[in-house]
Amino acid sequence: MAGGVAFLEKMSKPRKTKSEPLTGFTILELMVVIFVITILTTIYLAGYRSGEKSFRLQRAANKLASDIRRAAELSMSAKDSKDSCAGITANAYGIYAVSLAPTSYKLYADTAGNDRLYSPSDCVIEDIKLEKGVIIQDINTVPKKASISFQPPDPQTFIKWTNPDDETGSVTITLGLQNDPTKIRKVTVNRSGLIDID
Repeated sequence: MAGGVAFLEKMSKPRKTKSEPLTGFTILELMVVIFVITILTTIYLAGYRSGEKSFRLQRAANKLASDIRRAAELSMSAKDSKDSCAGITANAYGIYAVSLAPTSYKLYADTAGNDRLYSPSDCVIEDIKLEKGVIIQDINTVPKKASISFQPPDPQTFIKWTNPDDETGSVTITLGLQNDPTKIRKVTVNRSGLIDID
């Protein structure tokens, strides 16, 4: 207690000499600290935005792979499409992607009976939009489109693009950032139904 009283007395006495040092920040020191904090915040936010775009691209690739698996599951479960497709039974379920419509792809039921190939008369179960800033950059087929369909009950996988006779052993759909074409993710599907994301 006596130490506290002595401290209060010392603090209440005015300073008598100029040799006692001043404590606190000068305006120059304060401005330097604010400048350093501003630079560090700018660097952090620039990295955060770049990372956010990469995560968006990765999420879009994972969603595409998940939707391809969903089409296979609809086929395996022999899901009745009559409720969503005006009473017509589906021959197969699939995903249709085309680089001419680079911001979306379709989950469809093959109700037109055109040999597991998407056509406008098929029933579109869902038109799936890619995340903002992500596009279908490329599809490794000649007309840059692909129907990946699964026919029950196994399901058998078919990868076609223009007519029922076209068929390939695998397809790669390349997703990229709209503003940075160097950042890409590739989703590859083969005839066994295996899906790989690079």
